[in-house]
Amino acid sequence: METHSQRAMSIITKLKPQFHPCLAARIHHAQPLPTATSSEAAGFVLYLPTVNLRIDQNPALTLACHAANALNVPLVILAVVLDDSHHNSHIPNGGPTVMTSRRLAFTLQALSHACAQWSAHGAAVGIRIHAPTSHNEVNGRKVVGARTPDHLSLASRASFVVVDEPFVYPFLGFVQKVEQACFKSKVECVRVDGSCTVPPLQVLKRTRNRAGVLFEGVPDKAYLWMKKSEGLREGHLKAAADGAFDPPELKIMLKDEVLFAPVVTANQKRAGPSSEEESFGQQLAQLFPSRWKRTIDSNGNPSLPNAPDVRPFTSQELSNLYRCDDYFTEEQTQSEAQTKATSTTPFHNFALNWPGADQTVPPVTHTIGSAPYGLARWNTWVQNEGLSRYAKERNDARNNLRGVSRMSAYLNLGIVSIFKLASDMKRHSTYGSAVSSNTKWKTGAEKFEEELIKFREHSYAHCFSRTDYDSVSSLARWSVQYLDQQEGQYTISQLASGNTNDKKWNAMQKYLVNTGELHNNVRMTWGKSVVEWGIDNDRDSSNAQAILKALCYLNDRYALDGLSPPSYGGLLWCMDWTDKPDSNGGVSPKPAYRYKMSVEEFQEAEKKLLASDPNLNDPTVTGDSKLTGKAKGQANTKKVTLKESGSKRKATIDSYFERKITKL
Repeated sequence: METHSQRAMSIITKLKPQFHPCLAARIHHAQPLPTATSSEAAGFVLYLPTVNLRIDQNPALTLACHAANALNVPLVILAVVLDDSHHNSHIPNGGPTVMTSRRLAFTLQALSHACAQWSAHGAAVGIRIHAPTSHNEVNGRKVVGARTPDHLSLASRASFVVVDEPFVYPFLGFVQKVEQACFKSKVECVRVDGSCTVPPLQVLKRTRNRAGVLFEGVPDKAYLWMKKSEGLREGHLKAAADGAFDPPELKIMLKDEVLFAPVVTANQKRAGPSSEEESFGQQLAQLFPSRWKRTIDSNGNPSLPNAPDVRPFTSQELSNLYRCDDYFTEEQTQSEAQTKATSTTPFHNFALNWPGADQTVPPVTHTIGSAPYGLARWNTWVQNEGLSRYAKERNDARNNLRGVSRMSAYLNLGIVSIFKLASDMKRHSTYGSAVSSNTKWKTGAEKFEEELIKFREHSYAHCFSRTDYDSVSSLARWSVQYLDQQEGQYTISQLASGNTNDKKWNAMQKYLVNTGELHNNVRMTWGKSVVEWGIDNDRDSSNAQAILKALCYLNDRYALDGLSPPSYGGLLWCMDWTDKPDSNGGVSPKPAYRYKMSVEEFQEAEKKLLASDPNLNDPTVTGDSKLTGKAKGQANTKKVTLKESGSKRKATIDSYFERKITKL
């Protein structure tokens, strides 16, 4: 008789005939397949999302649902908000780049909507937030167990594990540890790409040497990557539009609370038949960490351990925090927590009070991380002819709220689907005024395509093909040799505080620090200036490496769209990543003092952005029908089944988050 482990090992092979080839092309076995084992049958499929925080057009979630249905087991989703322990790049005496209050608030805003939808779809959902090691004291407060790797315990006990294709750290470090745990436990684990219109896995040549698996074939120039992948793009966009990347209904639906159900002995089982959910809950109870378990207090009342340090948040608990951001730790009094309550924007107070989060990089109020806000921003920009005007207005940072989409942070965490943006862009490709670009005239949509597809996905291919994606080993030898000859002018701390002799660059840096954004055209000048100055690092490393580390640190720490392949591609560009030397044999300069905006104009643009209203309540995205794909007001006269109930919960969730947009 075939065991669960044997079925799990061959689950991809069995599933391939059932789903679209474009979904199959996104599945990446980074670890060898485990050999069959006779271990006790597991009882759930595990999905660990990191950079695809959405339900619609999410290939990884779709595969996880297919696998759960094929194995006839439920789906468990554990979202883990990471800290800097998974990051491979650190600056001496520098602050965190991953666990800042800014990034924490943005990520939780995204997860609050995504987890509510995943739960409504029928998955049992938990949310862990990493913090310092157990019992570490931070600012006089303690959290217990928030560094315990429960995700590894679950992965080693699952039937099958799905993770997002991570591309970069800290997500890559997190996924690699999951894969190692799965391999030791003989559990199949696959990565699935939901970040690119065409997955690099499908285009690049896979080879193997002593160092492991390598992927070759990334061209130096972005336009060559676009040309190399273009023949596959239409098929992937059509697959997304046809629903191939949307999750199927789950055969077995569970509530989040099943994660905390106590183990029931034979003597404790109640008489009479159990519901399907109770039955699976009892089977799964012994597979989930014991410290998560619900207990009974002395008065006979059920009691749960603290969340999210001892046990995960449920999706409902996260939604409650979204609605009423009043979290404070057990060691704080409520009045102490409220002294730091500076905003009613979701999760700002939580992020400022969470132990281990760097409060010196505070949340922003003008950008909310949940999907309805991202969709509203995009639809408003397109409706207001942003694509049509893009070619003419994209380089003017004074017009940042109108000239560019400002969608990069939503795309990098997969909050809004890349397939949606690419499809919308294709529909507008013939509209807008054309401007000259090298040898041809391009419309606004065509210029936007260059940024969204050509440059963005070339950066993803670069990061996919090598783990040293943010190292000077990615640069041409001439560039490194040229930069290493220079003496460094400023320290990283001087740059971070905007304390240079260039007032215009200081204004750029303060714009980034205060807003969490930097216009793409400005970021190029900002980065080029640092390359020209060099880094005063007492020659602990080469000047070229010090420059690149400084740029990555400043961008990752302060920018909402940091820690992503497009960011690293843009920073490498500042060091002439794919270019030849200039006429003087060096890196082409673009110093800040030559930028056309004045210091006062930067300061005015910063004030305008900080004062902007995140409430982009575009009528094209309000109403359940726009976000759920259901006909608004459609009559429902038949009996509601469990699966239909989940759909209704999803619609209610969308409606709730849309109402939050109108209230802020």
